[in-house]
Amino acid sequence: TLHNVYQELAVFGTACFVVDKDYDNVIHCTQFTIGEYSLLYNTKGLPTTFGREFFMTSQQMVEEFGYENCGPSVQSCYDNKNYTAEFLVYHLVCENTNRDKSRKDNKNYKYTSIYWQGNSDKFLRESGYTYFPVVAPRYSVNSSQDTYGIGIGDKVLGDCRMLQKLEKVKLIGLQKVVEPPLMVSSQVQGKINVAPNGLTRFSGTTDSAVYPTYKVALDLPSLIQEIANVERRITNNFYYDVFLMLTSQEYSRMTATEVAERHQEKLMMLGPVLQRLNAELLDPMIKITFQIMLENGLI
Repeated sequence: TLHNVYQELAVFGTACFVVDKDYDNVIHCTQFTIGEYSLLYNTKGLPTTFGREFFMTSQQMVEEFGYENCGPSVQSCYDNKNYTAEFLVYHLVCENTNRDKSRKDNKNYKYTSIYWQGNSDKFLRESGYTYFPVVAPRYSVNSSQDTYGIGIGDKVLGDCRMLQKLEKVKLIGLQKVVEPPLMVSSQVQGKINVAPNGLTRFSGTTDSAVYPTYKVALDLPSLIQEIANVERRITNNFYYDVFLMLTSQEYSRMTATEVAERHQEKLMMLGPVLQRLNAELLDPMIKITFQIMLENGLI
């Protein structure tokens, strides 16, 4: 999960996953991609509300929530063996403001977790957590009021579009050089055969039957150089040169202190990001795992 989280952080600026209890592995993480969820943060910059909407088939809903908890439309599809019919499902995790602190059942935990069907007023499942199960780190934010983070993808979006445009221009130019636009004499018989060794019949004797409309002068070296410049800007924004320098240094003539100082100098550029990841990603994961282990007698 963390591998995918780092990718989402770098490109989109925000990543999100849920940490649940697991009998075999203590925890089980379920990751969501950008645009699949909504978040709300408190004044300390920690997420307190998580919501998402997704589709499930009738068979999946019966297996997950039980036949008796599903709505009439789901039950009808399941009874008629229409197992692939899809239904909109909502999921919300938030603070349980109506809980009875004297009760210890999962409906009265600190955080509530509810599922319901899009067109139904009955909950598919109502449960809760003693901890907030959602970990939602951000790459960087402009202000404390920002809900979602800003990633490197925001910075390089213009360059990525430019790179796509340049590649398109290069391919069109190469195609015009190899297959130039043609002018055809009115005396050509049938269709033009542009295949290798193709034969096109022509009844005239003076004019060329087929010839290029205009000469394509493609400055390919300059175009390739500009593409390389844009690619270099993109890789630099993703700190490719920093990590490459860390792995390609010749350490045989350096002392251990010198190597450590070079590493530290380069990683200082990522200092604010690493600090935020400690606070919004790694610390919450450790606390959640510790609490799950403590509640289940593993410590």
